Amino acid sequence: MSSLSTALERTMRFAVASGLDVPFTQVHLIEVSHLARDSRGRCRVRRKDLRTPSEYEARFDELLCFGFPWINLWACGVLGDSLIVAVELPRTRPEQPCPVTSVNHSGPTERARAGRWSAAEDLAFE
Repeated sequence: MSSLSTALERTMRFAVASGLDVPFTQVHLIEVSHLARDSRGRCRVRRKDLRTPSEYEARFDELLCFGFPWINLWACGVLGDSLIVAVELPRTRPEQPCPVTSVNHSGPTERARAGRWSAAEDLAFE
């Protein structure tokens, strides 16, 4: 099992424990750390930047090698039949790389929960 598969499994378990009750058949990932925000504070993302786990796996391994102290996988909500997992990173790469990167998991915002787990509550899709 790959590092990304293991991390996504934990993220999905966290999402279910956080109340995810909306069905989905796919998972897509997108990096959101340094994106512009719209007037509602949502990260502005392009649908074409969504990646399947197999498309994102090499990038995830690359991020783990950068020596970040942490990477956060945020189960931000559902779009269509996909659970959208946003990948959040520290603003800068560390001058002194950390020997181990902590992969953290978070669930939806209150806004997304109130919006029936809609990823569009926190991500502005273009």
